[in-house]
Amino acid sequence: MSQQQLFIKTHQRGVVEITQKVNDVIATQGHLVELCHVFVAHSFITK
Repeated sequence: MSQQQLFIKTHQRGVVEITQKVNDVIATQGHLVELCHVFVAHSFITK
């Protein structure tokens, strides 16, 4: 089992395309990926 993390910083509200970044991580695994879990903290606010 392997684990990878992506950190994508945004500067404003809106949609951010992450499909290619997720696909790139999956492609580097070198074996059949049976599960890909994506957690998006969509309401995280820092001050």
